[in-house]
Amino acid sequence: MKLLISLPYSNSQWVYQVLKTHHRYHLSNTTILLPQFKSQTLTGYKYTFTPKGDMKTDWKEEQSDFACDNFLDDSYKISGDKFWDSVDEGEKGPLIQSKIRWIEMSKRIGLDVCYNVETSNLVGNDPMCKDWFKTFYRQNQTMFYVLLNKDLWSHWIRFLFFTNLIPKLNEKLKYKAKPVDFTDFILNTRSVWNVDLIKAYINEYKIKFYYDKEIWKRFLVNLRFLHEEIIGLKGTPTDRFFKKEILWLEDLSIENLQLKFDCPSPLQNNLGNSKLKFENYFSKEANDFMKKQFAEYMQKEFVYYGYPLGKG
Repeated sequence: MKLLISLPYSNSQWVYQVLKTHHRYHLSNTTILLPQFKSQTLTGYKYTFTPKGDMKTDWKEEQSDFACDNFLDDSYKISGDKFWDSVDEGEKGPLIQSKIRWIEMSKRIGLDVCYNVETSNLVGNDPMCKDWFKTFYRQNQTMFYVLLNKDLWSHWIRFLFFTNLIPKLNEKLKYKAKPVDFTDFILNTRSVWNVDLIKAYINEYKIKFYYDKEIWKRFLVNLRFLHEEIIGLKGTPTDRFFKKEILWLEDLSIENLQLKFDCPSPLQNNLGNSKLKFENYFSKEANDFMKKQFAEYMQKEFVYYGYPLGKG
């Protein structure tokens, strides 16, 4: 089994599409690919996820349970999830536990579940989710492809930008339209983000962007979890817990991903004509403060995770 894991807003959706295609070409008889369609047949079963984690056969409806690749995202409402419409209010609380039971049950009948993993799905949920994740995938000798951004400063600004944008936008959309999440802004291209749509929302609803120390703390929690509990610092026992390979986003292209995963690509090397300059949405004072803070952490911490100096 192979999984892709990364920090939030790593542009991982682009890489995940190729990994998912690899499973489709080489492991289709033993892997459930998410998001998937209920009508898909695997080993004789037509299956669906239910609130209690049961596997039901002969499901006729042709629609996806989960529109989002990030299966372990336990947000109360994920934009586009058809699943929520059929779940009683009393069942929505322990949804993450139901998903875990479904993954375990699938494994018992010989099926792995391929989905995109972001650290926020683990450190932001019930603590038992993180412990389960590490134990389950270590026992099953899962291969982790860990996607990192060499330019950690740009990654941090992107993280701050979207963590500002989405809750503020949903507050503006309240009673007007359905809530949005980051999947509403994703394109199946290397650049990932639907820049024109994002700019249109910002201009229409006058979204303001600010530095927030709590978001910085959240970024650090995600970064430390990925490097200390999944990758493992060299010389520590965690370094040997998981089979893993580091993928630096800046080094990837469609061509080398095709060679690595031995499959055709569903995407193109389209970097897009329009780009977001995330720093421009924050004040000069905020940028100056953040760059100074980032440089301090780079010297005393980030460089030991393998990030190159000189960024930010």
